[in-house]
Amino acid sequence: MYSPAICAAGSGRLDVVIRGTNNVIFHSVYTGGRWSGVWDSPGGATLDQPACAEANGVLNVVVKGTDNGVWYNTMTLSSGAWTGWSLVDGGSTLSAPALTIDSAGTLHLVVRGTDNGGTWLNSKPVAGSWIGWTGTGGTKTIATPTVATQVPASSY
Repeated sequence: MYSPAICAAGSGRLDVVIRGTNNVIFHSVYTGGRWSGVWDSPGGATLDQPACAEANGVLNVVVKGTDNGVWYNTMTLSSGAWTGWSLVDGGSTLSAPALTIDSAGTLHLVVRGTDNGGTWLNSKPVAGSWIGWTGTGGTKTIATPTVATQVPASSY
């Protein structure tokens, strides 16, 4: 297993999403003080670390596909059902994506673009579609982006 991403859903639940040794995406859950011992796969493949964020009972996963496309999938936490992979508005990246979610439930996705290292942002409201890619401007980078969201201490 390579490059885990871990997401907290609250109530002591953690979801981990990894790239397996065969480059396939796998998922497991920690709840009730122990790991499930089960690794399910939503399919899909990546050569980089997946990114995840949880809100409103949904695990959101984004990966750089083997085609350099930015791919998105969700799993309903209560049922464990995956929706299936979809390309995020034609986005492509040279590195692993970064994903976070704000207090309103809006996803924020950041990637290093294929435009010689420009950084690009896309957002998706809770009940909406991806808004579209916007360049962040400024200096180009060779690094994988990182993103964070400030949440109130009372959330934990």
